[in-house]
Amino acid sequence: MIIEITGPSGSGKSTLIKYLISNSKNIERELLFITDSKSKISPNYFEHTDKQNLKTDIKCLVPTLRLFIKKPGLFFYIFGIFLNIKSDKFSIARSIWRKIGIYNYYRLSKFRNKIIIIDEGPLHSLHNIFVSVEGTLNKKEIKKYINLIPKADLTVILKAPLKDLILRLRKRGDLSPRIKSEKDLKVFIKAALDVYSSFPIVSESKNCIIFDTSKIKYELISGYIIEAVKNNLIKNSNK
Repeated sequence: MIIEITGPSGSGKSTLIKYLISNSKNIERELLFITDSKSKISPNYFEHTDKQNLKTDIKCLVPTLRLFIKKPGLFFYIFGIFLNIKSDKFSIARSIWRKIGIYNYYRLSKFRNKIIIIDEGPLHSLHNIFVSVEGTLNKKEIKKYINLIPKADLTVILKAPLKDLILRLRKRGDLSPRIKSEKDLKVFIKAALDVYSSFPIVSESKNCIIFDTSKIKYELISGYIIEAVKNNLIKNSNK
């Protein structure tokens, strides 16, 4: 089972991961956390993005190519999108390469009896591609991309009001290199919220849950996810 946690920058993804790690003892199944959080259990080459390197890209080669062969439309669609991206093409391409590769790696049969929790998986690549300081969105293209990318067994989308996200990011300090000013920050986060509001295909699914972290405590969100995992395991064991 693969769970992806996604949402705008500052929505609380890493914080939620920490709560899930502390609660994971309540599940009688091995959990692997693939995350940017400092608390994680994952292969060395899939660690924090600051530690990812050429070895990560090489390890992602086979699983990424395997998915592109299976879904050639996804490859050509991403290639077409990149022709229109104005800046940071290499870093965006590498980020998507890793997200898809890591996800597909954990689809191997040897992980079938494990629970994989991915912080920023394939769905989050929407953020990399469509969110910018220009703030312009093409919702039609976003929906096309959502149709093409692989989906986790459970998608958890975190959100919060614009002002809360901005305050959290100011406090945290590690802003995207694409953000050069206070105005850029506001436009960037607003665009991210707009992208995540364009998720009808995913958000209307029974396999997607959305939480506002300004209203719901992380302990409750973590508990809900743990229960959802338990219920899924029981359901599958009864098949």
